[in-house]
Amino acid sequence: MKRQYRAALGIAGIVLVTTALGAAAFLYFGSTLGVYAVGVGAPLVVIVAIGLYVRGTVARRNTTEGEFTRSMAESVASSFREELSRLNRLSRDYPRWDASAAKTDAQHLADSFESAGIHVDVDDGSYRLESLESVHKLEELESDVESFSATVSSSFAGFAREEVDRSREAADEVQSEFLDEDADPFESVSISAPDGDSPDVSEAERTIERSRDVTREVFDRAIDRIERTVGEYGGDRANLQKQFQSIRDHLDVGEWESAMEKLERARERVERSTAEEFSADRDALVSLLGAIDDAEVDPYLSAEQRDRISSVRSQLEEMESALSTDQLESASADVRRVAIDVVSTLRSDLEGADDTVESSDVPPEFYTTPDAIYTNYIEELRSADDLEAFTERWETATDELLAALDIAEEKAAVADSYGIVSERIEEALRKQGEVDGEDLPVKEPERFFELYAQDEPRVTFDERRGVLVTGGSGETYGLEVTAELADDSAAADEVTIELDGENATERETAAIGTSTAVTFDDVPYGSYTVTASVPAEAIVDAETTIELDDDAAERLVLSERSLRDRLCGDHEDAVRDQLPTVAPELEDRFEADGYLTPDTDLPIADDYLPCLLLLWADDAGYTARMDDGRLLVYDHERFVSRLRTLVTHHLDDDDETLTYDDMRTRFLSVPASDELITNTLTELDLDVTVTDDGVSA
Repeated sequence: MKRQYRAALGIAGIVLVTTALGAAAFLYFGSTLGVYAVGVGAPLVVIVAIGLYVRGTVARRNTTEGEFTRSMAESVASSFREELSRLNRLSRDYPRWDASAAKTDAQHLADSFESAGIHVDVDDGSYRLESLESVHKLEELESDVESFSATVSSSFAGFAREEVDRSREAADEVQSEFLDEDADPFESVSISAPDGDSPDVSEAERTIERSRDVTREVFDRAIDRIERTVGEYGGDRANLQKQFQSIRDHLDVGEWESAMEKLERARERVERSTAEEFSADRDALVSLLGAIDDAEVDPYLSAEQRDRISSVRSQLEEMESALSTDQLESASADVRRVAIDVVSTLRSDLEGADDTVESSDVPPEFYTTPDAIYTNYIEELRSADDLEAFTERWETATDELLAALDIAEEKAAVADSYGIVSERIEEALRKQGEVDGEDLPVKEPERFFELYAQDEPRVTFDERRGVLVTGGSGETYGLEVTAELADDSAAADEVTIELDGENATERETAAIGTSTAVTFDDVPYGSYTVTASVPAEAIVDAETTIELDDDAAERLVLSERSLRDRLCGDHEDAVRDQLPTVAPELEDRFEADGYLTPDTDLPIADDYLPCLLLLWADDAGYTARMDDGRLLVYDHERFVSRLRTLVTHHLDDDDETLTYDDMRTRFLSVPASDELITNTLTELDLDVTVTDDGVSA
């Protein structure tokens, strides 16, 4: 409870007690004494009591305010001491930080403390309380300490941002100059100095340390690269280690510029001492690449391998010092792998060609397996001590493999095709007795001629003329062809027999009854098409194909072509589609005339009309036949009945002769030809005489 509240409650208590005593005196002693007690005694008691209470309270208040002021002074001074300690520590730990402004502010603030009765030593942060000023002055100092703290934090945060930038620049420079890397070393690490009105100094310190760690790591990689170079080529390792330790000392305190200078000196020293050996290794790789170019193995390289070699050539242009040892070793390993793969491919192709020849049907003396197929070039290359020895062995391997492969593939091509080509050679020899290069569809026919001559003693290869000969002309044979008619009733006067082939074309025409035979003499060996044909459209040509390799006889049968094939051919379906449309009109015409011919006036193309009439006749059950060179559709049963009636009733007189014209004019509704009438009468087997002029009893 506050001091003023306690004083008010105390005075109120005294008034209540005095009033109570006055009331008691009035009741006990009477009105006169009671009035004096209440009116005079009570106020006197209240005044005296209040005076005594106030005096005690003021005395106590003076004592409490002094203690409060001292306590507050201790608190403010202690806060200032903490800030001074932090300032001094940061100045020691981060000498690159310019803390002069902060220290000036600290001294000014210390002077303010001095005027408030507090002596502060800025250097060690100690303080001593002397004669203190008012609480109000201490409150001002408390606010000044907070401002000072914010100023120090802000100044150090700015320094932290500068340190991160310095670290990043140093790391980028080392990567570019020593590691040949383009990646941002800070990319995988989130580093940003605190910002804002009240930055956190601890976070700023952590940011500085993280950025320094990243940069130290980049420097360490550069040092390791130089050390590996020394280990690869030799050098003064002891002195270099001293330089490296000095570099690391600078790194520990963030002195990037000094570390960079000493790192450059170390590199220059190493480059001078290892330049000759590095150049020798680089030249060895260039020599291997040149050997690959000279060997003409490009057909055996994949697209990926060509790209790898091209990439290595580009990299070599950038390998200017011994610090590129790692890249040089990696590039050399890549090219060695490509070179070994090429040898492996050549070896595989050689084995494939060798297997092809060995599995083919060729004479043993045609091919000898090369020594290269028994040599383990891959193992020899892998065991090479250095790149120079590797290159020398690789050149030997590719020379021997390419030479062996050239022969083996040529032999394999001949052996693989020999079965087919030998058949062509044999066929040509049988046809003409000799074969030259133009007779074979191959680039080097002489290879096949040599092989064929080795396989066939009766054949000689004339190298001067470039031909394969048997010592004679081609083979010839006799061929007898018999042509006959399948139907005895088919009408044909002569037949033409034709022989058509690559080496001969002959034709013979002969008279034919039911059959005839034609002989062709001295026909060269080969394949021929033999055809027998007659002028009659109703008879189909006969054809066959023969392989003439001996005297032979062939029989060809000529069959009669059906009336439907002759009239409809390929357009039967199209004509049949039109049949339902014209069928009623055909039926009406037939009922009216008793027959139909292509001369009938119908709304259909002339080319399709014979087929249309034939199809309609088949569907309607009437007879359709060729009569006197035209199609005739009629009712054969009715026609036969008419002829029978005609002969029976109109030929009573033995001397009477009924001409065919009379028959057509007087008795028949069908315009049948003389041949149709005579053939039909003959089929009836009537007791009549049929002559060219007519019919008599």
